Amino acid sequence: MSQRAEKTADKILEAAIELICEHGYQAVTTKSIAQAAGVSEMTVFRIFGTKKGILEAAIDKYSYSVPMTHAFEECIKWNLEADLFMVSKLYHDLMRKNRKVFVISMMERNTMPELFTQSTAHPRKLKELLTDYFAEMQRRGLVVAGDPEHQSITFLYMNHGKYVSETFTGGLVSSIQLDDWLPDAIRVLARGLTP
Repeated sequence: MSQRAEKTADKILEAAIELICEHGYQAVTTKSIAQAAGVSEMTVFRIFGTKKGILEAAIDKYSYSVPMTHAFEECIKWNLEADLFMVSKLYHDLMRKNRKVFVISMMERNTMPELFTQSTAHPRKLKELLTDYFAEMQRRGLVVAGDPEHQSITFLYMNHGKYVSETFTGGLVSSIQLDDWLPDAIRVLARGLTP
């Protein structure tokens, strides 16, 4: 795809995400997406094929599995607390950045279960990366013996729970800010996993 075509595709994706997040998938038309993006409806169809194709592309483009994979390949130091903090920080940064795509996948999970399934591939990939990480940390004697998948799920639930609490309850559960909570939460988890 040329740079110009890529910019056009990005404009369409951004317009679609805004409209669908605000009005819901069923209420938004390809015509309204095209108008919001400043392109013809034919351009929308040429690039994405269908309205569903736009949403599928958005879920793939704004996922966190690619940056997470890169982080595990390039940034892991084999220091439990530092690694878990880095992964948590990246997770929260990416989830905040892509909040609207996450909200859409949750809103439309009953009407479009195949898209919800597509969106769940990203947390499954993160669980796989974490499970491999915890298995290697155990092999190196840097983490207590246990099921690496259970350890990764504990880490994921901790981070996802905080994200959902901030995103959907507006601080009803806790007003503690992420930057204040995260170092303490990671320290507690790391202490519990250190032999």
